[in-house]
Amino acid sequence: MIYNPISVSELNKYIKDKFEDDEYFYDDLIGCKVKENDQVIGTVESIYFNGAQDILNVKTTKKTIAIPYVDAFIVDEDIENKVIEVQLIKGMYDED
Repeated sequence: MIYNPISVSELNKYIKDKFEDDEYFYDDLIGCKVKENDQVIGTVESIYFNGAQDILNVKTTKKTIAIPYVDAFIVDEDIENKVIEVQLIKGMYDED
């Protein structure tokens, strides 16, 4: 059997070429700054799928909060600049 060696980055680039504009790898989102009303509230630390949607675990200065990666909360994504803009509901994020 003959294998054509390909690096993970080459494979990811090939796969990304098949993605829609709003599709990303989890690794693309990890490390993104999360902002609400132009104020950084934290950084994406990890992501998991809960059976219904992807959940961003966002590390703030005092705790980690879970933000569903759905249109109701995600306002804008600038993955190239590692920024995700969100609009959270009352009580979802309190630094107290």
